Amino acid sequence: MKADRRKIEIIMARQEKKRAELSISISSSIMYNILAERDVKPHTLGKLARELGVDVTDILKEEM
Repeated sequence: MKADRRKIEIIMARQEKKRAELSISISSSIMYNILAERDVKPHTLGKLARELGVDVTDILKEEM
């Protein structure tokens, strides 16, 4: 699964959160992969979505 970097950044901006302020157990290298829109495991995106208080579908990249 791939996340949409722009959607994540918009959500974080609305919440006035920085990456360093996320209190989830995702390594910096995995977070880099998420923001680089690389494939990551579904449960990893689930952790990020939960931390941001959104549904995982809100951060998924839409495949064209």
